[in-house]
Amino acid sequence: MSKKTTRKTDKNSKGRSPKSSEHNHCHPEGCSCGHCHHERRDHDCDCCSADVYSTPMNGDSPDIDKITELANHGVAMAQYDLGVCYNSGLVVEENPQTAAQWFFKAAQQADGDAQFALGRLYLEGRGVPQLDDAARKWFEVAAQHGHAASQNQMGYLYLHGIGVEKNPMIAMHWWLESAENGFPEAMFNLALWYAKGECLEPDEKAAMDWLRKAADAGFPPAIEFLEQMNSVTESEE
Repeated sequence: MSKKTTRKTDKNSKGRSPKSSEHNHCHPEGCSCGHCHHERRDHDCDCCSADVYSTPMNGDSPDIDKITELANHGVAMAQYDLGVCYNSGLVVEENPQTAAQWFFKAAQQADGDAQFALGRLYLEGRGVPQLDDAARKWFEVAAQHGHAASQNQMGYLYLHGIGVEKNPMIAMHWWLESAENGFPEAMFNLALWYAKGECLEPDEKAAMDWLRKAADAGFPPAIEFLEQMNSVTESEE
C-alpha cells in the first residue's frame, strides 16, 4: 500500500490505548518503539525519529506479501497485522496457531493489541492451550501499560475469578481505568455496576452518567438501553 491507512484491528481486539512506556529497537522499515506505537500511521516518531510505519492493511485486501516481509524484519505492527490475517482467515488460510506465533512476537515488543489478542487466544484455547493464567498474564501486562481493552478484560477476569482470585472491587478498579481511557464497554459495565449496587450502595446518578457516556461513545447496548428507558418514560407521561 502506498498510502498510510488506519490500522485494521483483529476481530477480537477492541481498541488501542495511547499509553505505553516500553521502548524497543526501531527497525528501518518502521518504528517499533512502544512510546509512539499508536501514532505510527499518522505522525513521525518523536522518540526515535523513525518514519511513520504504514502496514498495507487495505480493507479486506491487505498486501500480505508486504506485511510478511515487514513482519519478518521484526516490525511489531506488521507482526500483529499478520496475526490478524491468520486469525481471521483474511487473504491467507485461517490458522490460529500461526496467528498465535505472530501475536507472540509482537507482544514481546510491547504491542498492546498483540498482547490483548494473545490473551484472548489463551482464554478461548484457540491456537494455543486453554490457560487462564497465561491469558491473565498477557491481559495484565497490556492493561498496566494503559491498553483500554485489556483493562476492561481484567475487570471481567476479576469479576468472575478467572485466572485470579475473584474480587469485584478490583474488577471495578479496572473498569474505571478502562472507562477513563475512553473504552465504551467499560463505561457500560460501570453503569450496570452502579445501578445494581455491587459491593456498594446503588448510585443512580453515577449509573446514568456512565450510561450516557457509553451511548455517546457509540456503544450499541448503551444506546439501546437509553432508548428503552426513554420509551418507557414517554409511555408513562
